[in-house]
Order: sequence, then structure tokens, then C-alpha cells
Amino acid sequence: MAKRDVRGEVLAAVYAVCADVGLENLTTKRISEAANASEAMIYYHFKNKTDILEKAFLNIHTQIDNIFREHFINGGRMLEKDMFDVCVETWMLYYRYWREHPAQRAFYESFIHSRFISEELWLRDNASFVFFTSLFGQLMGKIAENSGELVFSFIWSVIIESAIAMAKRVGDAGEELNERVKQIMSGVLQAILSSALEK
Repeated sequence: MAKRDVRGEVLAAVYAVCADVGLENLTTKRISEAANASEAMIYYHFKNKTDILEKAFLNIHTQIDNIFREHFINGGRMLEKDMFDVCVETWMLYYRYWREHPAQRAFYESFIHSRFISEELWLRDNASFVFFTSLFGQLMGKIAENSGELVFSFIWSVIIESAIAMAKRVGDAGEELNERVKQIMSGVLQAILSSALEK
């Protein structure tokens, strides 16, 4: 018999329960019921509720990092695309992830605006941000030199937040992203990047 993945089941329960009742109403009792695991079993794998939420947050980034690596590194996309195209593709990867994982999207959106997220967690353990900045180191350096590091953080936030908003809107409407919206989003990103790179 395969060993039970309690940690994975708890994280899946966190996303599902959060999408159902919201982050503020997320309790370990509700998580244990959704995961079909006792609270004692949960606390064997996690320190406390905050630890559960942080691990759920980082788990999303691990999944996204794997998508980035598969698309850009294993797929060799960095060798054939310029930085603008890479940023647009990054937006699309985020959009698709949020579109395909509405429960994770709901959790992520709530968590990053909650009292549970610390600056240390956001800056040190945000694996996708570290991956993104290393992947786009040359672009980040140019933007930082011309416009300051905060501008790069702003661009990163625009990519994530707009992908979340669009995935939520399209998902709620039961539609798919059309070509016109893709063109507009590409134009917005191009305008922002061009402005940030100007001296």
C-alpha cells in the first residue's frame, strides 16, 4: 500500500477550504475535515496554522517554478526569445496556472494581502521571484540602472496581479482569453518595459 501523502492532502485542503470560506475563516478543524486527517496528524507535519499557510504559499511557487523551468530552460526558449517576448510568455504562464487552479488562485490572492505574509517570506522565500530575477537578470539590471529596483518590482507585480485578475474574470464568466485581450496585455507590458528601459 502506498504511503499516504498527508502534507500534500493538507495543502490541497487549504486551497479548497480557503476558496470556499475565505482565508480569515480557515481553521485547522476545517482543514482536518477536508483532508480527512486529525488535527494531531496535521500538527505532526506542520508547526501551527501560520506554518501551514506559509507552506501552502510556497507550494504554489514550487509548482510555478517547475512550469517556468520546463518552458524556458528545458524548452530552450531563452535562446530564441528576446526579453519582451519572455515577459509576455511569463504573463501567459501565470495566467494559465491561475486559470487552471482557481482554488490556489483564491488562496494566493488572499494570502499576499493578509496579515499572515511577512516581508521576509515575500522577499526571501518567494521562489518564483528569485527564479524570475535570475532568469531576467540582464533585463532587471538595465531597468534598475535606468529607473531603479522598485520599478522592476512594480513590473513583476503587474505581471502577477493582472494575470490573477484576468484569470478570475475569465474563469467566473466561463470564457477563454481571446486574442484581442492578449494583444492588449502584450501592448501594456511592452509600453511599461519600454518606459522603464528609457534613460
